[in-house]
Amino acid sequence: MKIALSLIHDTGAKREHGSIASLKDSIASVGLINPLTLDEDYNLMAGRRRYQAVSELEWSEVECYVLPVEGSQVKAMSIAIEENIKRKDMTEVERLVALNELDEMRRGEHGSARQGERTDLTLSQDDKVWNQSKTAKAAKVTQSTISKAKKVAKAIGEYPELASYQKAAPVLKEYEKLSRRKQHIEPIRNDDINIVLGDFREELVAIADNSVGLVITDPPYPKEYIPLWGDMAKAARRILKPSGFLVAYSGQLYLDKVMALLGEYLTYYWMAGVWLIGAPSHRFERNIQNAFKPVLIYCKEPVKKQEEWIVDLLNSPSSDKQYHEWGQSEAPIALLIEAFSKPGDRIVEPFCGGGVVPYLCKKMNRKCLAIDNDKDSYEATLLRMANDKGQV
Repeated sequence: MKIALSLIHDTGAKREHGSIASLKDSIASVGLINPLTLDEDYNLMAGRRRYQAVSELEWSEVECYVLPVEGSQVKAMSIAIEENIKRKDMTEVERLVALNELDEMRRGEHGSARQGERTDLTLSQDDKVWNQSKTAKAAKVTQSTISKAKKVAKAIGEYPELASYQKAAPVLKEYEKLSRRKQHIEPIRNDDINIVLGDFREELVAIADNSVGLVITDPPYPKEYIPLWGDMAKAARRILKPSGFLVAYSGQLYLDKVMALLGEYLTYYWMAGVWLIGAPSHRFERNIQNAFKPVLIYCKEPVKKQEEWIVDLLNSPSSDKQYHEWGQSEAPIALLIEAFSKPGDRIVEPFCGGGVVPYLCKKMNRKCLAIDNDKDSYEATLLRMANDKGQV
């Protein structure tokens, strides 16, 4: 039914609309395809962007659905959410914020469990309160989506400027950075664990020849970083003790070039692999579903066998993105440190990232110099060391 725009209430934006120029052009050209949704009192429940567009087009009336909600804000919100999550022009962040609003509204109506309380232990307790699984069912999304929605909403609540992002991943990544900056974290520089912000090519100049037991690292894989592998290998040949090892994770796409650079300065010893348990990543450059990561093992002459046996296929239960977007799980790295170094050895990590190597060195009685030229990675490593969480 058509209703005069002047009769429609509660039309203010719940959140920033963003540009509606293309929507206005579409409506002006082909008309309003999806009507607005109102309650029985003509309060606007869904279609605020469309309402804004037809208002700016100076329409006097518009096609609407009228759905009775009997004064229930929750029912009205549910209708709005159900429509919004189907909108193709809604960003992921907008959708997640809306889902969190629905979850909070339902909890306000039905009550929610106290933090840490298990509502799945008894049916009677589960019936008394509202939880994420119920929100997921009501909105027809997964429970993990609701969990992500709450994280995104929390981040935007603390830092409203994050609402400008369209995807959840950069919101959460930036939130971690901003949260770290609020914490006072002491730099780490001592004889055992040394975390340095800088370029490894400059920082390693001060390291004495033949003084390092192991270089272990996970350099960046994109093409523009390939020359760094040669710089690293050249430095490793100088600072490694005779028969010392360089162990490095690598991507597959430029593996031939990487191995050629390493081979200019060190001797190839072996290639292991880390099996990435779970769904493989899709490498569209080659139409490959990637389920493992190469681990390149090179040695400074004279080549000698490592003392500890190790299987050359290591399991990675899951990646660890808490401190770095490219973070690797601790378990396989711990095995590599155990096999190719001894307690008390000095280990160098030229591309520290989220700090898994210095963290493990501290646990495993190794000394470590960890370097990264990215301030956020440096701060994330300091935070990891300060938190001192995880299992080896």
